[in-house]
Amino acid sequence: MKIEEKQDILLQPERIQLTRSGFLLVDPVIGRYKIPYKKIMAARIGIKDQKTGIYSEPELADISRDMRGDLILYDLQQRIWRIKTDLIEQPAGVILVELAVRASYIFLGGDIVCPDLKDEEIFEEIAYMAEKIQ
Repeated sequence: MKIEEKQDILLQPERIQLTRSGFLLVDPVIGRYKIPYKKIMAARIGIKDQKTGIYSEPELADISRDMRGDLILYDLQQRIWRIKTDLIEQPAGVILVELAVRASYIFLGGDIVCPDLKDEEIFEEIAYMAEKIQ
């Protein structure tokens, strides 16, 4: 499956595996898909309030390994990957912690990731920093 630049992607994988070089996702719609760590500039967790339907994005200090929610990735092509984790065993917190270990150059958590990455200037600045840290 070809994914266009700047197209936001929603996946609901049945399995997520963090390999040495990237995420390996098994999704019932697109099949197996790999997202290389070097293409990711930022990651956070989105938690949906069941009563209001509003998403919150906890700061890094507030994220625990057992935290459930969606994994949200920003890549260098200005795409947002929302990976729903409700079909897998691992909570989003475990995945984010593992990502921090495997790719320490990725900006993590709601406090680091600017909410307006659709702003071209802000995006370019954060993407530049992520690439330089690698």
